[in-house]
Amino acid sequence: MLIFVTLEVPVLTKAQSNVLAAWYLAVVLEVKERQTNRQKQIDELKKELDKLDIGEKERKSKEKKLQYLEEMQNKEAHKYRESFHKSFGMVLEEQQSILQELAAIQSQLKESGLTKAQINKLQKQQDKLKPKILFNQESVQQKLTLLEQSKSNPFNFISLDKKEDTDKFKKIFEISRSFSKTATDQINSTRGDIFTQCILEM
Repeated sequence: MLIFVTLEVPVLTKAQSNVLAAWYLAVVLEVKERQTNRQKQIDELKKELDKLDIGEKERKSKEKKLQYLEEMQNKEAHKYRESFHKSFGMVLEEQQSILQELAAIQSQLKESGLTKAQINKLQKQQDKLKPKILFNQESVQQKLTLLEQSKSNPFNFISLDKKEDTDKFKKIFEISRSFSKTATDQINSTRGDIFTQCILEM
């Protein structure tokens, strides 16, 4: 079976974008479920180890398993948090830079006394920048705030973002339920930038 890091497909319509975003979201939710289930195992093992009547051999076995699960949980959580902070933070910084550059160009175009050549040059620069815009200035600031509030935890970020725009997420969540494990397994969920891709599509 082919495993994609992220999908490189042409998106032409809003409906197609919603499906792609839902696919990424289905992967994100599966990762969250995996971490939730692992945490349940950790909590259960801790309860079992608190029992006084457990044998020494069994105790050592459970302690070894608990250590392994906790290491996996912490390692995965750290990886996702660091990767999300880096990849999504970089996207937001780039968007800020593009918007600032575009605002400067638009301000220059309003100046009087520009030659036709200068106007054409500025317009070409403007046309080159416009397709790169993913978020408006308000959206960039909102997402920077959410990134800080969530402490770069991608699950918390998506939860906070969902509260900001319930209608948008409702449709995408509905579509995400149609993706089976076979479908979600086709995208490599071990990389933290899966969260960034999901948010960008949404």
